[in-house]
Amino acid sequence: MTLNIRQVDFYMTQRNKGLTQEASAATTSIFVRSGRQIEKGLWQQAKERHWCTRTYKACHGEEKEVMFRQEHHPDLRALSDFT
Repeated sequence: MTLNIRQVDFYMTQRNKGLTQEASAATTSIFVRSGRQIEKGLWQQAKERHWCTRTYKACHGEEKEVMFRQEHHPDLRALSDFT
């Protein structure tokens, strides 16, 4: 699991306060195993993104509305069926 530097700093702050690995991991919202890797120095820092997600609109235009048509068969379903 990749972690960002804020998570690592917050985890270590909690550990320096005297919390256990389990409690520190829970307050940081990471797994206990990730906490162990932080303490061993084996954690992986999150890599910087190299892609851009906003170019789709420029290349392909506005998003199209999706509608799923339903066929209503009065004999098969009740009037209150909202599926």
